Amino acid sequence: MVEIEWDGETLKARGTNKASHFALLGQTEVDIDDYTNEAESVKGHWAGVGKALKDGAKLPEYLILNRGDFSVTKFTAGDPLTNGELTVQTPAGKKYQFHFRRKSNDEFRELFQALQS
Repeated sequence: MVEIEWDGETLKARGTNKASHFALLGQTEVDIDDYTNEAESVKGHWAGVGKALKDGAKLPEYLILNRGDFSVTKFTAGDPLTNGELTVQTPAGKKYQFHFRRKSNDEFRELFQALQS
């Protein structure tokens, strides 16, 4: 689901496949007005909209957060019926959820404790 590295200063994460990576990072914010204008044709307008959507789907390879750029807001261990979750939030209010399987509870509990200190 996610691969995470924490060296004590930098949290580096990425999804293990396209779906989980997109779920982790979400769509890139683009301003559609940068891709379209009132003076162009309908065809040109829709071409601009398409390019905006395509650019919005481009994601960086890793989520990188430095110590102090986030706080841990939630940790739930996985159980036989549900996956576990570790959530961090930036001061701007952006939340990142890391989902993991029950077999990874120990590793994520250690990560949670390391991020808290």
